[in-house]
Amino acid sequence: MLSKTTNVLLWTILLASCGQPGSGDNGSKSSSAPTKPPEAYFLKLTARAVAADKVEFNVTTNAPLPIETMADVTLAGLADDETWIGEEQKVTLDRPTTTFVLDTAHNGKRLPTGKYVAEIDYFKRWGAINNSTAQDVPNMSAKQEIELGGSGESAGRARNKAAMQRWVLGEMDFNQLWTDEELKSKLGSFKCYDSPNAVLSQVCYFPEADVSLFIDRDRHKVFTARIGRVS
Repeated sequence: MLSKTTNVLLWTILLASCGQPGSGDNGSKSSSAPTKPPEAYFLKLTARAVAADKVEFNVTTNAPLPIETMADVTLAGLADDETWIGEEQKVTLDRPTTTFVLDTAHNGKRLPTGKYVAEIDYFKRWGAINNSTAQDVPNMSAKQEIELGGSGESAGRARNKAAMQRWVLGEMDFNQLWTDEELKSKLGSFKCYDSPNAVLSQVCYFPEADVSLFIDRDRHKVFTARIGRVS
């Protein structure tokens, strides 16, 4: 009688031989499933606002799962050189249809009211990092325009405010001596006040830009800047 070990070995050899190509086909048949051509993969999106600050994404794909994607909501009409106004979130798609809600105010700052573009993107460079079967899937994207209630602030005002903040943080010359008129022409009206956070200076707050400047009022010297109103 054959031992248990010998029986297991014989069954292993038998099963392995059943999976080998026959002698007449020269091993030309592949045991792997055929792959789709790149253009056969798709990413589809249906999006809608479900609250003033929340957007529901319904995403459908036929790509091998799971894959990593980036979902974002961007203020419509922004130029390439404008400050981005929106919110984004990395999302794992692990089923053919995935539904999730993106909270555009999750960082504590609400987006302005207006038209937005909801978009879902798959990037081949990192989207298949956890799934080798999706490595042949090309970059894919889907988008839809929506309206968001947001904070009530107009999109135009938000864009103007973002432009002023970018000027302060990226272009303002802190070595220049600024007059009140020059500052007002750049950032709008302002009020100055003493603050325990200000050393040898006053804090001047510009509400249109939502920016605080630390200024030596006697020398018209700007030391530094902060976004928001400094207490």
